[in-house]
Amino acid sequence: MGTWGVKTFENDGASDWLWELEESDDNSALVAALNPEDMNYIEATDGEIILAAAEIIQAIKNKPGAGLPENALNWINTHDTLDVSSLAKKAITMIDRVLSDNSELRELWEENEDEYPKWYAHITELRSKLNS
Repeated sequence: MGTWGVKTFENDGASDWLWELEESDDNSALVAALNPEDMNYIEATDGEIILAAAEIIQAIKNKPGAGLPENALNWINTHDTLDVSSLAKKAITMIDRVLSDNSELRELWEENEDEYPKWYAHITELRSKLNS
């Protein structure tokens, strides 16, 4: 098990997905991340990847949040001209899915009473930035 924390990239799912992002020269990794195979029940890893993609989209749309991994920042800096406006709308929809009852990631976080409010606050802050 890798590092685990409330921030978007403090888990294995998001870290692994960053490799895919780095291999892509367009928005294909972002689009794929926001379209998991199972839309009805969001698996934990899919949830982590959705949030990671949302964080990258937010960074391109506005500016990078604190604590982004260096490889993520490098990718953002070389792809900051991507048009992510429609992806931002999709990311908000998918964040709502991750925070819904049909989300394994939310269920797992809810079990941790100390950390859940911090995780939830971090996600809702990301959501509001995407919406601005």
